[in-house]
Amino acid sequence: MRLDQAILKQSYVVHSLEKTQQDLFAKLTHFGFFPGARVCINQLAPIFKDPLLVEVEGSTVAISRAYARLIQIEEAE
Repeated sequence: MRLDQAILKQSYVVHSLEKTQQDLFAKLTHFGFFPGARVCINQLAPIFKDPLLVEVEGSTVAISRAYARLIQIEEAE
């Protein structure tokens, strides 16, 4: 499952990142999106549901749905 398909307020673990552009991959890992990181979508923008407000390992970041499509997740146990 991709992060843009995640259910609001449910915990997940990052499984992998799609390696498209090097600078984008670096940006996502800088924000804390790396395999094993715990993530949770806390809020969606009110009008177009973009960007997503995501909690990553205790920090909160806003990312676009396009970026979220590059992040593969699985349900946290």
